Amino acid sequence: MVSQEGNQWRKAYEFNAAIGWIVALVFMFLSATAADLPTGPFWYMAVVALFFIVMNLISSWEIWSVKMALGGIGIEFMRIEALQEIAAQNPGKIWLGRGFEWKSEHTQRVYELKKVNPEDCYPPEAFLRFKEKFFGQKVASIDPDSIGAPWIHGVEPKEVDNVMALDNLIGNTLIVGTTRCGKTRLLDVMISQFIFLPGQTIIVVDPKGDKELRDNMRRAARVAGREKDFCEFSLASPSSSIRIDPLKNYNNITELASRVSALMPSSGDSGDSFTSFAWKVSNAIFLGMVASNEKPTIRKLRQYVESGVDGLLAKCLPAFFIEQESKVPDWRKKTAEYISRSVKRDKDNKMPDREPNSKEILGGYLKMYESLYRDVGIISEAIDSLTNIFHHDVGHYGKMVTTFEPVLAMLSTGEIGDLLSPDSADIEDDRLATDMLKLTDSGSIVYVGLNALADKTVAGAVGAMLLSDLAAVAAMRYNFRTKAENDSRRVYLVVDEAAQVVNDPYIQILNMAGGSGYVNIAATQTIPDFSARLGNEEKARQMLGNFNNLIALRSKDRTTQDFITETFGDTYVKAKQTTHATSSTTEKNISHFGGTIAERVGESLEAVFPTDLLGKMPNWQYIASVSGGRLVKGRVPILKEVG
Repeated sequence: MVSQEGNQWRKAYEFNAAIGWIVALVFMFLSATAADLPTGPFWYMAVVALFFIVMNLISSWEIWSVKMALGGIGIEFMRIEALQEIAAQNPGKIWLGRGFEWKSEHTQRVYELKKVNPEDCYPPEAFLRFKEKFFGQKVASIDPDSIGAPWIHGVEPKEVDNVMALDNLIGNTLIVGTTRCGKTRLLDVMISQFIFLPGQTIIVVDPKGDKELRDNMRRAARVAGREKDFCEFSLASPSSSIRIDPLKNYNNITELASRVSALMPSSGDSGDSFTSFAWKVSNAIFLGMVASNEKPTIRKLRQYVESGVDGLLAKCLPAFFIEQESKVPDWRKKTAEYISRSVKRDKDNKMPDREPNSKEILGGYLKMYESLYRDVGIISEAIDSLTNIFHHDVGHYGKMVTTFEPVLAMLSTGEIGDLLSPDSADIEDDRLATDMLKLTDSGSIVYVGLNALADKTVAGAVGAMLLSDLAAVAAMRYNFRTKAENDSRRVYLVVDEAAQVVNDPYIQILNMAGGSGYVNIAATQTIPDFSARLGNEEKARQMLGNFNNLIALRSKDRTTQDFITETFGDTYVKAKQTTHATSSTTEKNISHFGGTIAERVGESLEAVFPTDLLGKMPNWQYIASVSGGRLVKGRVPILKEVG
């Protein structure tokens, strides 16, 4: 038997020994049957020879099987129907392809291989082609189009199904890998299994708008009998998209101001002052909308920011007077009196022969509010906030909203405005108008395509708005529903290219939404992408600290590689050192000669998965830390049309 510490990449000398014992067995058999000698000793020795034949062949096969596995496994395709069967066989679990648990013995094998050229350890190509035909499985090392080092997965010849409990996903999962390495195809496999769970909500935010991911979701929904649950929000195809109001759900009105002001570009202290002013203006307008029973939308917010709050303030004041009618019952009579005081007199100081204009009416309302309400402690927060904006210096106001207006414009212009500010009164628009709370409560399967290739800025803004809305929904579920209710209908939130849309509300989702029944999966290319999006590495680290599971595909970025290996940890690797020495002297005689051979076995602490291997991983293969630190090496198939 080959020990774990032995060199498994050497020639299988045991096979030569097995041949010798086979010859001995044949000789013993012939001697026992043909020679005129006692047969007992020959049969006894034949049994001994057979024993050593078996032992040496087993040892030889251990070496051969590992070497055969070094060729790796090529691309594998799977029908969605077959994936559904696997999911049905593993209830309460998620299947992550096939592979093996990565242990210290595999690290040892890798470091042994790094001492030689791994390709020199491959079996002859004829053997690999025989294996390919006999087992019906492609061998990566003989595929000229194969990317990466196939021997990484081949350090373990025995594959099993990689499964983990669905409950372990509540701890959040991060998928990291460079472009075109298989992240989205891994998401295909995971999302399809979520869709197979009856009644569960799946929301996929895809900034780039991968059509294959969308089509696989639709196919999985059809196979699961949930095709009616599937819907699509698409910035690239607004005519066939559902409409989502990202301002519909909130626990406190200030959340809406935070939601839109967070989209402001920030550049140091000056950028923060512009953001603060945008929050102040937005909060005042949203307070006014709610006070006047007007539905908050992005389009209306833009209207009041650009044209002024005069009209909104003119709606809020009468609504407030009606609300406080028990305290000032003759307010209608008083209104006429205060408006007349605001009308500009003619040259003779007489009332003009005309109706008061809107400015004069608003002036009368404000004077009456100050005299009859505010001065006696009857206060409206909405009116006070709007009045403050109304009296603000026009020139300074224009400068402070210079960067805010383009943000609102890109979210409320044209077809995008129709998608984000749905008008329920428009009977000619038959597209579904909904919001995130309705989608999560109905068990919908939602694909959100943001078309980032065409407009990265708009995609990031829309994605951030939708995530903020989902954070508000998570708070509602946590505050007003039981854990059993949330667990019975979980929300599987998958964000591809997460660095394009991540924001503070999304970090809150990662941090606290587990109790709301949220299962979060985020995919990104590099860790520095998060630092660039959030403004600094500390904020990125804060977010990354919320991920309990890490799945790493091929990664070229050094910072990302360090983060991965740091998460995986270290293990001890044995290393053997051999020393040869010779000497010759003439003290005893002229031919006196001496020599020494020394072997020393030591251990060193090394990365359990060497950093350089992360840049050599084949497509659709990963190394993962799941379920509290268990390391698994795996590969996933590419889902294809139902056959």
